[in-house]
Amino acid sequence: MHEKIQSIGQKIPLSEKNLHKLNELEKFYSSIGGVVGYHEKVLRLMEGEEKGDFRFSKAPTLSLSPRAALVGLEAMPRLAEIYPLGGLASRLELRGERGEMLPAAALSFAGYSLLEGLIRDVAAREYLYFKCFGKKIVTPIALMASDEEHNFPYIIDICEKANWFGRGASNFRIFNQPSVPVVTHEGEWVINNDEIFCQPNGHGAIWKRALDEDIFAWFASMGRDKLLIRQINNPIAGVDDLLLSFVGTGVIHKKTFGFASCERPKGVQEGMHVQSERNGVKRISNIEYTDLKKYAIEDEGFPANTNILFADLDKILPVIKSHPLPGLMVNLKENGHGRLESMMQSISDALEAHEVYLTFTPRHKTISSAKKRYVPGASLTATPEGAFYDLMRNSHDLLAECGFELPLFPRVEEYLEKGPSFVFIYNPSLGPLYSIIKQKLRGGRIAEGAKLIIEDPEVDIENLSLEGSLEIRGSTRLKNVKVKSAKISGNFWAEDVELAQDYEVPEGEFWKLTPEGMKKGVSWQMTYRLDRKLATPITVIFSESA
Repeated sequence: MHEKIQSIGQKIPLSEKNLHKLNELEKFYSSIGGVVGYHEKVLRLMEGEEKGDFRFSKAPTLSLSPRAALVGLEAMPRLAEIYPLGGLASRLELRGERGEMLPAAALSFAGYSLLEGLIRDVAAREYLYFKCFGKKIVTPIALMASDEEHNFPYIIDICEKANWFGRGASNFRIFNQPSVPVVTHEGEWVINNDEIFCQPNGHGAIWKRALDEDIFAWFASMGRDKLLIRQINNPIAGVDDLLLSFVGTGVIHKKTFGFASCERPKGVQEGMHVQSERNGVKRISNIEYTDLKKYAIEDEGFPANTNILFADLDKILPVIKSHPLPGLMVNLKENGHGRLESMMQSISDALEAHEVYLTFTPRHKTISSAKKRYVPGASLTATPEGAFYDLMRNSHDLLAECGFELPLFPRVEEYLEKGPSFVFIYNPSLGPLYSIIKQKLRGGRIAEGAKLIIEDPEVDIENLSLEGSLEIRGSTRLKNVKVKSAKISGNFWAEDVELAQDYEVPEGEFWKLTPEGMKKGVSWQMTYRLDRKLATPITVIFSESA
């Protein structure tokens, strides 16, 4: 190792810690020459490595369809998921009780951590599969966590405290994303206190790392041959039918790889999808916003990369083995430092265009990221506040489809000053398809400032008038009910009454509230399965996306 360090002209103390980092670097980047290859690649990219003569045009897109949603649901037993969780959320400035930096996965959003939000989304699709086909399934999930600043143990701690989200630890695999040496603009490795300064090497490490850690073999052992990838910082991708239809589209068209895209506003720091052509070969590629000038591409008119990805595992594995480090780039920061990063979506550059598909859906139902702390006066884009704004916009659209009379949805300026006109948060298992939710929520009125939280998927609500706060955590049926403020837990029916208190129904009991029983309520022991008696039969309708 000493000779390798000498050959790249670096003065690196060969302590035990540094030798460990160098050995890891040598192993991970063996395909480009290990430590020496890493350094040479960084220098070439910083000097402006020739990218070749490409022609760019708009890539063709596929529309989502009701059939695709059904095929995506049928494919659930064949599906695995990977979530690249990234490193510590420095731009979010998340802090623990002792002031330590926390990962983005720990960010509380709409009552749950970002990580639990993703788990709730997959659980909703599993629940829908059970309701349709009568079979319970548990999707295997792999998490890639950075080893930056003890981030990896934080992720394990989140999972353990949540009891692995009720799914069992055996249905998870957690593997680490490598950190690599940071290099100055002059080509010198950064050394802090005699230790090599390293930072995460980009989410493109997901392919080689998952291969090295036998993640794909684990998926295959569980009969999974399709893969969905979602990033931790996009909490709205599970809305309605997007994920089911996106996966189903890949299955129908027998594609190797796929991107979910949407409108890309001008000037946002997001990659874009293009069709590239070189030497007569067409590919569907992602161009990072930092490379727009390099390729002389206009900063508008192309769809956004959302890092919602599909892969056929049998077809993509040979590609990963031959192209383990896709999309290598050096993004020099303001301090003039950079490191070699890899982009997971760039695996498509190893495929021809006919092997890849691109879907296009409304932005507010596809991506709204939570990457950085909101600063008063600045844009809401990429902030938790902006993501919650879009979540409430989707909730407003959904309740309007359900036939509710609603207050006007606020403009951004009004939202920042007063908050949303009302709050509606629901367990994704209520649907997640809007066509299903519309059968369970049938009209009424939501007043300005009202708050509706539905945690149980088996509700039946018709003509609800809500002026205050209503929180439901049990199988509940409400018909012609006016609510000023109430919390309902357990199995509860109410008809033609006004609720202004909390109702906590003991397990195994069912309470029914009518005008005649308003003073004391009516309850009796149930001897049959409550879910079968209380739940309104649901017809699964795969309707066009709103």
